[in-house]
Amino acid sequence: MLAGALALAACLAAPASVVLAAAEENQSCLGCHSETHPEALTRLAGSVHSTLACAACHAKASELPHDGARQVRCSACHQREADSLRRSPHGQRLLSQAGDESKSCALCHGLAHDLQAASSLQSPAARARQPSTCGHCHGPEGNGSAGPGKQPPASTFWTTVHGQLLASGQEAASCADCHGSHDIRSSGDKASRLSREKTANTCGRCHAGATKEFRNSVHGVASSKGRREAPTCTDCHGEHDIERASAPGARVSKATVAKTCGGCHGSERLAAKFGIPADRVSTFATSFHGLAAQGGDLRAANCASCHGWHDVLPSSDPRSRIHPSRLSSTCGGCHPGADRSLSESKIHAGLSLQGRGSRPARFFNLLYLFIVPITLVGMATHNLLDLLRKMLGARPGHPPSAIRLSLRERLEHAALLITFGLLAYSGFALEYPESWWTSPLRLIAGEAGRRLLHRAAALAFCALAVEHVVYLLRHRRGRRALLLLSPRLEDAKTAWAMLRFNLGAGKARPRLRRFSYIEKAEYWALVWGSGVMILTGALLLRNPARMPLWLQETARVVHSWEALLACAAIIVWHGYWVVFDPEIYPMNWSWLSGRPARSGRKEHE
Repeated sequence: MLAGALALAACLAAPASVVLAAAEENQSCLGCHSETHPEALTRLAGSVHSTLACAACHAKASELPHDGARQVRCSACHQREADSLRRSPHGQRLLSQAGDESKSCALCHGLAHDLQAASSLQSPAARARQPSTCGHCHGPEGNGSAGPGKQPPASTFWTTVHGQLLASGQEAASCADCHGSHDIRSSGDKASRLSREKTANTCGRCHAGATKEFRNSVHGVASSKGRREAPTCTDCHGEHDIERASAPGARVSKATVAKTCGGCHGSERLAAKFGIPADRVSTFATSFHGLAAQGGDLRAANCASCHGWHDVLPSSDPRSRIHPSRLSSTCGGCHPGADRSLSESKIHAGLSLQGRGSRPARFFNLLYLFIVPITLVGMATHNLLDLLRKMLGARPGHPPSAIRLSLRERLEHAALLITFGLLAYSGFALEYPESWWTSPLRLIAGEAGRRLLHRAAALAFCALAVEHVVYLLRHRRGRRALLLLSPRLEDAKTAWAMLRFNLGAGKARPRLRRFSYIEKAEYWALVWGSGVMILTGALLLRNPARMPLWLQETARVVHSWEALLACAAIIVWHGYWVVFDPEIYPMNWSWLSGRPARSGRKEHE
């Protein structure tokens, strides 16, 4: 690639007498070739070789006849470049394909009579034209291998940050800057500029500051010791798909850096080999920051926010951003005024449902691990026995009587149905952002839209709760309903009698009040759950920098478990009594008509 530039420099440095002698010598050649090859001579006049004598390249031109004069050996002037070419696998392949030294050189530099200095934009070897030149072999139509499942390098280069800079006329790395010019070797060759041992040096020619930080990092030190598993520049940034860190699709962008780091830190094999924690990816994914990041919130802290980019150091190193002495300043980058409690938080604790970071959170996690299965199994067992009993017996019905739900009560129920559904969907979309059922929300609204939807539904839910309390206290029908819904000892007796009847131990089915233990259990569970969700949700809205860590984790654990229990109870308990109960199947339409369903359930006030 440097051949043209060296030749030009040699000509410019040559004495004027030598240049004049070359011109005189060429006159004899023009006697014949000005007519046989006029276009070649015209092109030669504008090339970097224009001041050379014809015989300098065509060594046998002085012999007559000189049929062999067409054979040109570029190595006569460019010995160093020719030696590098012959030693490299890339050069050997070019020589074998071209069958001639000058033809192999022409593949990259152009024909000798057209040859321009590499610094000229007209040269095929110029930085801005190298991707196109290399693309003859390494493009879509070329024979250069791109590897399984990969696009040809020359096809993707123009989409990279380097390619975009070159396309805009700015200076940037091109093919030869990374791969070399005449000494191109595969990245698996230790002599290659892109071998794992030399990649940092190659990138450091342009990115000196980042390379210096990398060499001192835990990754750079491991790489210098010959650890082939240690990441280097291309492992994080890519090769022919390098993008700006600010680009959404870049491997080191805020949106994807956790996935990039997870390629190594999520590997059980590497964790076992080097004695590093194997759960760093999974626990981060279920943390506050991880859940927000998975949902598309680019403001959330990611791996680099805490550990750094090129200067990643172990927490035991005083220079590390996660060293105990520097944690406050690191957390303060996002949370101004962060105190010690926040800086001591367990970022990789996985707060979704585990609550490993504090004792209160662990207590409530264990409590819900016990409560949720017992509650749901109890509900399911109760309903299954009721279903079996009804399937074995007759299903008498009676005509609907007076209005069971007023218009206001039906509107409240509809509002509750909508707000509860929106809260459940948008809430679990944060817990399980990669699930197929969350894709419509991700595509339409993204994380910002999901958060707005969840908070708007929560606000509407709170307003509905206030309206319901007003209705219970200020309206006669509401006060009467509250009285009927109040728990009584008789409810426990009725529940026991119903269980005995469904098991075949009782002779008659117990009579149920308008609001039996079935409705009361569901109503007061809704009241309790709503209070818990509103309280914990309000805590989660607060600035975490101003709240103790144990309170953050406890609120997160309780909010998640209570939401799961509420949704499951709606399906198992409410779903059975309003849909799958054989006496009212396919549905109890009182939520629309206001009148009780036709059933064999004998009620009394």
